[in-house]
Amino acid sequence: MIELLYIYAWTIVAGCLTAPALSLLGSQLATTDRAMQTVCVGQGAMVGVLVGIGILHIWEGTWIGTVGPFLSALVVSGITFLVTDRLVAKQMASKNTTFAFIFALLLAAGSLVSALFPALESHMAQVYFGDLATITVRDSQLLSALALVSLSLLVGFLKSLTNQSFESAVFGDAILFGRVTSSQRATKILTLVVLCFSVQFVGFLFTIAMLFLPTALLNFLRTKGLRMHLWLCALLSLVGTVVGFLFSLKYTRLPTVPAIVVVMFFGGILLLMGERLVSGSLFASNRENGRSTPPISP
Repeated sequence: MIELLYIYAWTIVAGCLTAPALSLLGSQLATTDRAMQTVCVGQGAMVGVLVGIGILHIWEGTWIGTVGPFLSALVVSGITFLVTDRLVAKQMASKNTTFAFIFALLLAAGSLVSALFPALESHMAQVYFGDLATITVRDSQLLSALALVSLSLLVGFLKSLTNQSFESAVFGDAILFGRVTSSQRATKILTLVVLCFSVQFVGFLFTIAMLFLPTALLNFLRTKGLRMHLWLCALLSLVGTVVGFLFSLKYTRLPTVPAIVVVMFFGGILLLMGERLVSGSLFASNRENGRSTPPISP
């Protein structure tokens, strides 16, 4: 097992940096109630990656074969973002219906692209489900660098991102479709970039799961607080990635990313149950001491 850890050292580092970056970004995106739009944009990035790999497959393994799919993913996901923004701006009552329609269209487009390029048959499942165990050392190092930069930006500009999320939650879509500030534009660009390189290297399933599963689960915590929520999201995604990856190494029949997602889900459930038990025991102790109400968390 130790030898496998040495072999997959860079892969584990890449996963440990990408997962918290996605979970922090997902916490901000969930606040704006644009989860379905993000899923559509992620699917657009997947189609872009497939197009790039199909066109540039003869340069696979070179820097052209890496940068090309990323750029095509950025273009397709950017177009998807702009189109969905325009569509829901005109039809506010059916946003999720519009997003579902765009997602289905992009899903069909991805299948058609893989059929047009026979070389993509071996890449289709990897781009969708992802497999950390098959990432090369060079790609793992590149992914680690990109994830580290993204994580640094998300932490460094946390206050600005939180303010944008608060404005969107309070004022609704008017803040999104009105005059776009430079910080909002930078946030949208960062979101697209993170989605594109994540889908390209670790797959669509890993990307979407890390974006929304931690924040959705931890939303059920009784103890509220922004910083605690963000820290727990990052920690849950980090632990889920490491433990799930180790499970897939030990039990080779387990697919890597699905194992990570399931471990992260049950880890979140255990965290919720643990909080319930601790909260219940504290409440019982307070009642014994003559207090009728549970303590208020700071």
